[in-house]
Amino acid sequence: MAGVRTAAVLVGILAGVWAFGGTLVDNLARVSLCSGNTPCVQNPPANPFVMGLAGLLVLTSAACLFGQGKVFYAQACVAVFLGAAMVPNSSASDPVVDLAFGLAAATLVLSVIAARKKVGISEQSNPMNLPVFG
Repeated sequence: MAGVRTAAVLVGILAGVWAFGGTLVDNLARVSLCSGNTPCVQNPPANPFVMGLAGLLVLTSAACLFGQGKVFYAQACVAVFLGAAMVPNSSASDPVVDLAFGLAAATLVLSVIAARKKVGISEQSNPMNLPVFG
């Protein structure tokens, strides 16, 4: 059970770092400045909205280490928003984009599973259920 929570945190941090770095270094989610009247810019600027969501995903993933199970739902929502924000300005043929979408989807799935898991002692393992003699 703790393994699912740890995996959700690690995949969330990796997805956020990958999206942030991919936006800065690669053309993951660049702002498209092309229109009918203006020529396309060779190096369009990075999308600050995607970078902000990537940073927020890293923060919510780190908060999941110490927070309650409800924080995983916030992590899942941020992963959905990050994936949706990358769609309009990304090319699907780029492997960096494919990995970013895969990590966002894995974060969503693992976060929902981790949020639904119950942490605690089972009824059989509870020390208060010891047999009483005498």
